[in-house]
Amino acid sequence: MDIPLLKATHREQIGFDVVVVVDTPVDMAVQRLVDERGFDRTDAEARLAAQITREERRALADVVLDNGGDIDALQAQVDRLWSDLRARAVPAP
Repeated sequence: MDIPLLKATHREQIGFDVVVVVDTPVDMAVQRLVDERGFDRTDAEARLAAQITREERRALADVVLDNGGDIDALQAQVDRLWSDLRARAVPAP
């Protein structure tokens, strides 16, 4: 699930086994919204301000992926995480 307004209660209510946060520095997130999604800078900043803070999001996470670099670096982290999750998964009966 992609939950930009994640709160601690989501974990209990929905029953998440693992919470993964993809973390990006705020200035970079704003710039990406402007450059890649065509947001006005003010709208991009408002969207991020409506979410919980990076610190709160990171505190809720079991795993934090760093999205402050290029796509290849993020993909490598995702690949490692996927391998770890598959190794921990309980086979279906």
